[in-house]
Amino acid sequence: MPEIGEEENLTRFEMVNGPDRLCAVFSFSIPVSAWFFPLMTVSKSEEGFERTYQGSSLLFLHPINLTPGQKTRFQIQLELREL
Repeated sequence: MPEIGEEENLTRFEMVNGPDRLCAVFSFSIPVSAWFFPLMTVSKSEEGFERTYQGSSLLFLHPINLTPGQKTRFQIQLELREL
């Protein structure tokens, strides 16, 4: 079962997809928080209800407080690697 969780103060976040032999590496120019959880579907079978993993949901958070006319800049980089 994929993980559910929250991490704080990250400048790098890795997510591994073992069956497809892929690793997604997110890099951030400023520290962020990350929330992650699986996307599941439910179907009815002869044996009852079954949950099936469909994918993962990621949310990266960083509060930004700007005054009128103020600008800020940050970068997010995604690298996909084969395992």
